[in-house]
Amino acid sequence: MGDWNTLHLFDFDKFKTKIVPQLSNIEYLEQATNNQTFKSFRRFPNKKELLQVVDCVNQFDIDFRKHPNMYDKNIYTRKENETNYQVELRVNKHEENYQRQLINEIDILSIIIQIKCFEHCAFYNPHFILGRRIFSSALDFKSNSIAEEICHKIIDQELMFYNCGVNQIINWISNEELQLLYLDIENILPKKPEDEDYIKGFKTFVDIAYKNKLGFITLSNINEDVIKMIKNNQSVSIDPVLIQNSQGLIEG
Repeated sequence: MGDWNTLHLFDFDKFKTKIVPQLSNIEYLEQATNNQTFKSFRRFPNKKELLQVVDCVNQFDIDFRKHPNMYDKNIYTRKENETNYQVELRVNKHEENYQRQLINEIDILSIIIQIKCFEHCAFYNPHFILGRRIFSSALDFKSNSIAEEICHKIIDQELMFYNCGVNQIINWISNEELQLLYLDIENILPKKPEDEDYIKGFKTFVDIAYKNKLGFITLSNINEDVIKMIKNNQSVSIDPVLIQNSQGLIEG
């Protein structure tokens, strides 16, 4: 069947300044996991598991995307006379080992981040449907454009720490990256004539994010029933007519 991916408005700056610093605080993690919302995803972790999460968090890169156990440049660099197939085998083995070592930490942290993001710095609605392959199969670009680079980032796991398990965080882009996308938006093109309305819907979503000074977060197999119940006192400025007339853009 494949994964079902959705794109949501996201305040990366708030995430980085308000949530990330708390993720190495054991008391914060205990509070974040000892509630019914977290239990809707999985069992409560014990203190030993949360201390392992703290240790893991303290090793992240500055953008909180990559873990040193995951990213090893030598693993992903093709050696002389090496085939693409040989590289793929090595990379797959490396990623499987990484996930096996840290799968529990990945699972716990991914759930905490999703819940805390939708409490403080992300919005369930409106959201944009990426689907299984809808987004990648509908978009074309002017070659080597900024728009192409950033749109690929939207659906590319890019060695993200959170890319295993069922409820995945695929990637996020900051408001600064969103602004670059907005300024280069004309270089996003439909692959086929029937994709034009979908592309217009995506451009509308980019416009909403730009006007509200937000970025995007891409999620896979989101637990919709749970996320929709999370209270979020933030608001975004949106013209409802834009959403009603935009293919792929969901209001609620």
